[in-house]
Amino acid sequence: MLAWCALVLAGCGAAPTASPTPVADAAAETAPDTASIDVGAPVDAANGDAPLSCEDPTSFPRFGRTCVGDADCAVGLHRIDCCGSLTAVGLRADQRASFEAAESTWRSVCPECDVCMCSTKPTTTDSGRTVTDPSRVVVACQKDVCVTAPE
Repeated sequence: MLAWCALVLAGCGAAPTASPTPVADAAAETAPDTASIDVGAPVDAANGDAPLSCEDPTSFPRFGRTCVGDADCAVGLHRIDCCGSLTAVGLRADQRASFEAAESTWRSVCPECDVCMCSTKPTTTDSGRTVTDPSRVVVACQKDVCVTAPE
């Protein structure tokens, strides 16, 4: 575990690789380009095809995001670094339990380390905007895709 912490320390200040571009003005905010969002079936983290790896953040499974209305959507909070920073992702409500199980496994494989000398960053959302309180994230169905944003 100490080796993992040392590896993460080097990247603790780095932004997540799939971080969206922030939007400066909420009025100018539009739905994200659905071509760049994974709307397929979830990847099964337990199937052994893509084992979780702290050194490879892309090893975290992707979950379906398609929707017809807001009630089809849920928010998933995924830890993205050893500092405890989170990203709020929109996903189908019927995928929530699978997401939570994968996140629990991720956190046990990639625990926070006492040696990380960094502060928790604001929570990022699919809209590209951030919040300091993850409970202030909402999800909506935009152009048939579940998308998170600050409330």
